Amino acid sequence: MKKLFFIVSLFVTLIVNAQNEVLFSLGDREKVTKDEFLQMFNKNATVSMENSAVEEYLNLYINYKLKLLQAYDLGMDKDSSTIAQVQDYRKSIVKPYINDTKVLDSLALEAYERLKILVRASHILISIPTNVAPEDTLQYYQKAQMIYKKALKGENFIALVDRYSEDPSATTTTGIANHGDLGYFSSMNMIYSFEQACYERIIMDAEDDTPQIKDSITFCRSNFGYHIIKLTSAIKAPFYTFNFAHIFVNAKKHEGQDIKQLIDNAYNQIAALGFDSVASLYSDDAYSAQRGGVLSNQRANTVPAEYIDLYLKHTDGKTTQPFQTRFGWHIVKYITSVSLPDYNVLEQNIKARITKDDRGFLSADRFIAKSKDTYGYVIDSNALKQIANFLTDSVFSATWQMPEEIDEIKGKFLFSIGKQTFTCGDFIEYIFENQSNTTPTHLQTYVNKHFKSYSDNNVLDYAVENIGEMYPNVKESIEEFKRGVLIFDLTDKMIWTKSLSDSVEVEQYYEKHKSKYLYTERADAVVWLLNKDLDIKTIQKLIVKYRKKGKTNDEITDIITEKYGEKISYTWSRFEKGANNIVDKNIFNKGYTFATNNKKEFIKDTTSITNRNVIIELIEMMPVSIKPLSACKGLVTSDYQEVLEKKWIEDLKEKYPVKINYELLNSIK
Repeated sequence: MKKLFFIVSLFVTLIVNAQNEVLFSLGDREKVTKDEFLQMFNKNATVSMENSAVEEYLNLYINYKLKLLQAYDLGMDKDSSTIAQVQDYRKSIVKPYINDTKVLDSLALEAYERLKILVRASHILISIPTNVAPEDTLQYYQKAQMIYKKALKGENFIALVDRYSEDPSATTTTGIANHGDLGYFSSMNMIYSFEQACYERIIMDAEDDTPQIKDSITFCRSNFGYHIIKLTSAIKAPFYTFNFAHIFVNAKKHEGQDIKQLIDNAYNQIAALGFDSVASLYSDDAYSAQRGGVLSNQRANTVPAEYIDLYLKHTDGKTTQPFQTRFGWHIVKYITSVSLPDYNVLEQNIKARITKDDRGFLSADRFIAKSKDTYGYVIDSNALKQIANFLTDSVFSATWQMPEEIDEIKGKFLFSIGKQTFTCGDFIEYIFENQSNTTPTHLQTYVNKHFKSYSDNNVLDYAVENIGEMYPNVKESIEEFKRGVLIFDLTDKMIWTKSLSDSVEVEQYYEKHKSKYLYTERADAVVWLLNKDLDIKTIQKLIVKYRKKGKTNDEITDIITEKYGEKISYTWSRFEKGANNIVDKNIFNKGYTFATNNKKEFIKDTTSITNRNVIIELIEMMPVSIKPLSACKGLVTSDYQEVLEKKWIEDLKEKYPVKINYELLNSIK
């Protein structure tokens, strides 16, 4: 039995020692164990990784460790910017840990029930500047209330939006005004206060269980300011997500063209060519066009409201007639939809989303009370009362000066949280520095109010600072973030900033390697687009005629426009293959090359997908040539950065010599 115990003990010892074996070292500064390396590797590993990936990741990890060593040697961890970034991150990551479970459960159920209803609303935003004092917000409130009353009286809401709203999208959304219309949305699509104001106005009809709008005009405040809201629709959500295909003709992209004719042409070709082919030819949505127009797993808030309204009129698989929105013209083919899953399926996802918005956290008071209980909070109430005796009414006009007699209590204990202690002098300095013009009140009340703010902030800071002691995974996450900040800042200093400021070095690198940066064969050409009602031969003759007279492209355009109206436009460039579909189709795809086509010629195309006739004025085919630095500076700079990086790593390896245990590495592989 003793022998068996000895063998088992030896086996366990060997395993522990193997895990703690040093895989590589960086001089005498850093030793990295097999266990540490595997922990980091497995965070990034995929099932398909091969043995070679271990060595690749080892090289990356060694470089990472080298850079981190230098960052600490340079004292970058003590930089005020780094400290501030880490503190902000600590504050953000701690939020989920201060949630009250019961509150979270209640909010998650509320959010789930609201997913069953789609609301459509318009709003007017009265912004409140971020730096405005609380007492100065009254003017913004009064303005919002004035508009709110106008809306309640039935004044035209769109007119009120256009006149008063400070939401940029009300007057422009990529150049297209929405007049306050936010489309359809449900829970967790809007900030919580806005969502709450809307859903509080929805009641369910007792007979058919359909949502009804109780009062269409409502009012709320958010971090952005005051919102005057008009609910325009509330419906049972017809789906949780849905899949559809669409053809979208962008009004901005086709300004000056007959966009309605373009969408009608697309619609008329669907029966013959199929929806997917027509979408790839006509749709301006580049992402979906290459997929036959298909968009999957869409939510109501991600599409124009008209898509939802028409969905209610079309069964799956049906295609709409062309219809117009503020963005342009559309044809939609509804494919499939997914109903709202059961609550237990979505519960964790909903809770995760809630913990990231303003509804999901405990009030500061509750968390502070919990922190006081956890870490231990002690206060000397008598000392707090004594402080008020040294204040005068001048504090309400921000002119109070500390009297000499106050020195006698400055060193006195006031309160403590955990291991941190604060004196009366600490709080007195706070009062002195935060004086402001305010309405006079009882001095002890004033002191108590400011003490709550001062004490609460310090308790909160202490709890956040020490959260890692209670949750080791949070501590590691904070450290990981800190390391990331150090690597980023050091790389910026050593590589990015250097490469952008060292223009001479970049130019020298370009001169040595410019044979890498080549234009492929190009077509120096002018692409003329003209309406179908113009005779293409006549227009070509005019272009030739005025070209011989030395007219520029703009001058030729003006002459023909004056003669026929705004029916012609042009694009001139030295096109590489892939830069222009029309040039690809008529030149590159037809075998034009520098070797075989050196003469100027005109190419006509009456089958362009733009629904316009095309004249390509081919000036010349250009050979493969070296790009000037101005045309490839981004790529050259990137390549130069790689050179700097390589040299940097070589210098670091010389400073911190790398020693790898290859036997141990092979055992890992």
